[in-house]
Amino acid sequence: MSSSIMKLSEYEFCSSSPETENLTPEEMWSNSKEEEMAIRHEVFLEYLETIVTSKTSCYQWSDVLSEFLVVFKYYIENLAVYYKELSGKAPDLTDGSDIMTSYHFIIEKAQKFNNFPFSWIRFCELLHDPSKHYKKMESFMRALERVINVTTTITSPSETPENTFVDIESLFFKVDCYSCFTAFASFSIKLTILKRRIKRLMR
Repeated sequence: MSSSIMKLSEYEFCSSSPETENLTPEEMWSNSKEEEMAIRHEVFLEYLETIVTSKTSCYQWSDVLSEFLVVFKYYIENLAVYYKELSGKAPDLTDGSDIMTSYHFIIEKAQKFNNFPFSWIRFCELLHDPSKHYKKMESFMRALERVINVTTTITSPSETPENTFVDIESLFFKVDCYSCFTAFASFSIKLTILKRRIKRLMR
């Protein structure tokens, strides 16, 4: 298993590095170029699509978490634009607002897990289609809070001895690297092209 969440192209989800591991999610987000963040956000949306459709992941929690901490703020800000168009009222993203209180709770809770929370698939389903059940962003954020506010994590297959009882929760997050690879392979080509275009624009 690769230590990085995406090893399918030269531009991938970024694992933590000495330069970023001590930064807060907000600092990591601020330090990322807008073009790069847009691509990383799109990659994360593809990851959500894979989780929702196949119920599988072939990436380690540490790598998924590292990228989630960077992308989630960007996701929230884009989602606020969407909900403004949906309701005609801009969601409140100021410090201390209900939305940002939920945001910080989710970030802090995610950082406490040493493996996938057993509700991760449901969490990804909500992120994948936020307006399916929630017409207000505040309600959506509270739903995310409730879903991630669990204590049980899913045991990694590598940590499960052979011929022993497998925890029932692990069945909700089976690893299937082949399906993940096929889901991301074609998208990785687009990522490489986008990265090269960005490099040309920055010259």
